[in-house]
Amino acid sequence: MGISGLTSYINNLQQTMFKERIKLNSSCLVIDGFALFYALMKTARRREFGGDYDLLREHLNIFFSKLSKMDIQVYVVLDGGNNIDLKKATIEKRKVQMIEKVTEFNRLGLGYRQIGDLPIPLLSMSLFREVMEIHENVKYIVCDQEADLLVASLANQLDGYVVTNDSDFFLLDLKKGLITITSLCDSIKQSQPYCTIYKQQNLSQYLGISPDLLPIIALVLGNDYSVDCYRLQLLSLMGIQPRDKIDVKIEHIMKYLKGAVSVDRLLQTLCCGNEEMQSQLSKELEEYNVHQFDGLSQEYIGYFETQQKETAARNFFDSKNKLKNFIDQLVRAGLIDACVLDLLNYKTHFVNVQCELIAKRCTSVCSSVLRRYLYGMLLKQDEIVVEYTRSGQQYRPKMVRPSNDLPSLDELWSRSEEERQSFFLDLLDIPLEGRGAIISPAHQSSLFIITLQYFTQVHSTSEDQTNAFLEMHLILRNGNRCFDVPHLDQAMLHVYSSFHTVFYYINLINTLLGEPFVTPKASQLMSGSVFQSLCQRGNKDFKADYAKEDLTDLETYQNFILPNMMDKVQPRSSSKKNNQHHHHHHRHHQGLKNSQLSNDVLPRKPASQSGRKKSTFPSTNKKPSAQASNKKPSNRFQLLSLSDDE
Repeated sequence: MGISGLTSYINNLQQTMFKERIKLNSSCLVIDGFALFYALMKTARRREFGGDYDLLREHLNIFFSKLSKMDIQVYVVLDGGNNIDLKKATIEKRKVQMIEKVTEFNRLGLGYRQIGDLPIPLLSMSLFREVMEIHENVKYIVCDQEADLLVASLANQLDGYVVTNDSDFFLLDLKKGLITITSLCDSIKQSQPYCTIYKQQNLSQYLGISPDLLPIIALVLGNDYSVDCYRLQLLSLMGIQPRDKIDVKIEHIMKYLKGAVSVDRLLQTLCCGNEEMQSQLSKELEEYNVHQFDGLSQEYIGYFETQQKETAARNFFDSKNKLKNFIDQLVRAGLIDACVLDLLNYKTHFVNVQCELIAKRCTSVCSSVLRRYLYGMLLKQDEIVVEYTRSGQQYRPKMVRPSNDLPSLDELWSRSEEERQSFFLDLLDIPLEGRGAIISPAHQSSLFIITLQYFTQVHSTSEDQTNAFLEMHLILRNGNRCFDVPHLDQAMLHVYSSFHTVFYYINLINTLLGEPFVTPKASQLMSGSVFQSLCQRGNKDFKADYAKEDLTDLETYQNFILPNMMDKVQPRSSSKKNNQHHHHHHRHHQGLKNSQLSNDVLPRKPASQSGRKKSTFPSTNKKPSAQASNKKPSNRFQLLSLSDDE
């Protein structure tokens, strides 16, 4: 949420009544988790490489470590699902704006001055949770919906300060007041224990408006829920021009509200008998009623008291558990992306824009089949998903039928863990040969190797790139990092982001299955700059830098993945063909150049041709081919409106 111009207006007021100073030591902070998350991500290093999770972990850990040293009790409250009915237009607008930023980044490269505004890497929220779990003084929860009012209600009941950058909170009834994230970060950076707080009653007193009328300011200035035609009508009624400066607008609002008796009567006057408009504005005003969530905040306080750190999805898995309850538990613990709530509640999914080449096909094409699997597991066969994806420089919806030949989650949960593991591997066409030796359900690398094997079947990945992905993971899983920052290759960035989206959806499916394979820590998974370093480092051999154990694993993983992709990649140079008996292949500039030429989704071989076993799991007759990603889908997956060209 956010009210256009309100923060600037308040910051420009010189009256000391707005700026009380408090000492942070031994205090309680209830933090708007997404606002903090975005503020910290904005200042993270190497955002332009699409996700350096090891560096990002260090960045986040510094912030929480400093709060720990100040003996501050921290409660982080994160948004759950979106209110699609009210916020769909805002979400679409932000996605389009992100596409515009990435387009400009494609043009300027490292000359782009707003690196902090680039897309946030897909696994960053998992990393955020990973870091918070380290610190005893930090508790967190993910809400069932947007967190704003719960943050306010929890702060009032915990006798804590609200911490956020969302300007809506200036209008809320907060017991102890508001600290901006900007102010908190500045205090921590300067090792100063003092912060500035803002209180609603001070603003109300200054404007001469009753506190219960303050949310009318949001209706007139506009927030995430505003309907433009109604907002323009309010501006006209109050004699305000859309291009007027914020102080002029607020001056007009103050004059108009001076004689108001009650909110209800004021709404009737503003809407001039338009019942639809009055209903919409009433919904918007309800978003500023803190006390409607007092009961739920008590429930959340109980959750904080019993919260266990380092939980896993398998801890919540129970064959007797109901789907909605299981997902609610996963979301609340931050173990699964809240996008599943949007799917369950609204049959809607917003596919994230990444750091990618806008001139090429969207990186999410590689995961289109995976998304249909996801929809099929969560929804009924006759339900349709409205899926928003990037198409060129646009962000467009299309209607997608879920996969209708997969068992439901209810059916899957009645199966043993071993059966769910087999189902998961069969679903992704993982070769039977070597499964037992390569893929151990408890091993931290298994899910990564499964993803890379799948990725090489749906993306024209070169041998150089595949080796770079493998080496990158081996380096990071042991906490190593010894490479200089490479020059930015945006073609390589597009490949990295394509792999990123495949891992994201495979991880979602794995989690919904009760985590038959251990979910690795995000900080040990991937790094865009390490990946590019490995692609660019030429003849320098991996063998010289790493332990024998890593080299053994590298050879094992190569023998498992490379033979199944050899007929899909472009031919390598003759010098490389002569050296294919070596377990490690050097990367040369020619290989890098070839790998940059293609980024199309490849058709996957049928199981009978690729040495893969068809799933014998009940209700899994025939899986859709990944050809649906770049050809017209069969009737089972026929899109109802737009084409599948993402």
